[in-house]
Amino acid sequence: GERKKDMKKFISALLAAVAATALSCVFVSAKETNVALHKPWSGIEVPTNEGANAYTGDFTDGVYAAEGDEFSYKEPWFTFYTNDQNDASWTNLTDRVGKVDIELGDAGTNITKVRMQVAPGIGEAEYIKVYADDKEIGTMNYEGTDIQWIELKLDGPIDAEVISVEIKIKDMFFMVSEIEVIAETTDDSSAADDSSTPPTADAGTAAAVIAGLTALFVSAVLVKKKA
Repeated sequence: GERKKDMKKFISALLAAVAATALSCVFVSAKETNVALHKPWSGIEVPTNEGANAYTGDFTDGVYAAEGDEFSYKEPWFTFYTNDQNDASWTNLTDRVGKVDIELGDAGTNITKVRMQVAPGIGEAEYIKVYADDKEIGTMNYEGTDIQWIELKLDGPIDAEVISVEIKIKDMFFMVSEIEVIAETTDDSSAADDSSTPPTADAGTAAAVIAGLTALFVSAVLVKKKA
């Protein structure tokens, strides 16, 4: 009788421990990752004239103005620039429009939003459009003249090898320091930012855990009968 009770307690404790371990394995935290970080970009260059080539910031180097900073000339800013009174060496736009293409390649999966830091106090934009593999997916807007992050939040995740931002300026300048492409990922090693997204289950892991628990339960029943 005592042996039977001890066996029941042992089996109950074992099942509880395995179940707790299973739950901790099944769920993985979703992260928000800037998949554009250090990716190559093209489509626009610094104006060649020495009077207009001071703004040589890199759109994907992870360097941008800190919150509350005043505008600092030169880096980290890149300028969309034109000067109607000078020759073509003074502009990097066509009809006041410039477009930057960020090459994401295989990293461009589960994209949820595009973010960009701008300084509209230096010069304004007529529009800011966002493209995924040459298809327009939305626009971004800023408020006021402070240095700020603006973003396009997508209705659902998309995949794209290339994300592009097209800007038409109003006057002479529009300043951009960084463009981020945010995707949901479970790879902790590449995560740039924690997300408040609830944990998501890995179906393969869940199936394996359920199968293991079922086998353990059957074994426990057999042991109980023998006892």
